Amino acid sequence: MTNKRTRQRPPSAKSAGMAEGPARVSDKPEGRDVYLQLQRRLLESSLEPLKEMVRAGETDGDTATALLVNDWKTRRGDSRTASFRKFVENSGPIFENEPYFDAGYDLLMDRSYMIAKASSNAQLFFKIYQHLSGEPYDSPKQLLKIMREIAKGKRFLELGCGPGFCLGVLRELGAEVAGVEMRLEFANAVPEAGVRCGDAEFLGDLFGDSRFDVIYSHDFFCESVVLERLKSLSVAAAAFRHMEDGGLGIHQINCWKMPLPVFLFDMWVTLSQRGDDFEQFQNTFWNLPPEEMEDSFYTNRFSLDPQDLLRLGVEIKELSLENDVFTLVARKPLSKGRGEQPD
Repeated sequence: MTNKRTRQRPPSAKSAGMAEGPARVSDKPEGRDVYLQLQRRLLESSLEPLKEMVRAGETDGDTATALLVNDWKTRRGDSRTASFRKFVENSGPIFENEPYFDAGYDLLMDRSYMIAKASSNAQLFFKIYQHLSGEPYDSPKQLLKIMREIAKGKRFLELGCGPGFCLGVLRELGAEVAGVEMRLEFANAVPEAGVRCGDAEFLGDLFGDSRFDVIYSHDFFCESVVLERLKSLSVAAAAFRHMEDGGLGIHQINCWKMPLPVFLFDMWVTLSQRGDDFEQFQNTFWNLPPEEMEDSFYTNRFSLDPQDLLRLGVEIKELSLENDVFTLVARKPLSKGRGEQPD
């Protein structure tokens, strides 16, 4: 499944970082061509000074991209929902003892990535709170008490857990934890996280008949890790088999829509680092249909299809894009004899 958002017009002046005005772009093809040519030239001229700084070695491309992103987010303002903002503001004690060390690694396109702290994935813990409690709180102390009550006695499994930073926090809260990770170097990075190295498609080989109350992932079912739909479905089916009746699957990917200048500069950095031709990319990009151009701006795509999950027998409890995170929450129905079937 992709988080596709389409529109039937070219990107607006606002999304391109240009001053908005009364001029209206013609719906005719020649009108759009003139508009895109103007937009391309303005963007090229505005980004050229930053490119020169990278070429001169005054900064590196990744740092420059991060500065552009931070500037855009500052201009955009705080887009978090009120309930999530409150959770973050009160979550300090939850992450007070979180395990962390520099776990940077090269993933794609020879670019360096760093695995985030558990506190940087606060949206995951927020969804755990929402779907397993939702009890009101007025202080960090109250929220910590609620999170401990949620975690106590429950078994959590993380798919693609890396070193196990989030698992370490959940264990501190009182949960029993385990994780599965392909990279061998993370096997004992956080000993208390219970990380086992292997393929999440074969959970039985790693955990036998064990079942879990919550199986979750962050940036796992996405194009940079498990892109193929059939592979994603196979992993989801394995997770379903190892989930307790009434258990939850919480799967998230970071997903936000880059402004056009940020997208183009990021592509220039990426292609330059790979030694590829940015000009050739631009010529292709500026000739894309509007909906394909629009779709390029999203930073990630889900590889899980909710319809496939429904066929497995799970219930979709949430499918949302908020706080720059795409979230899918699914519940395994109770077996007959273990309580009433959910509505």
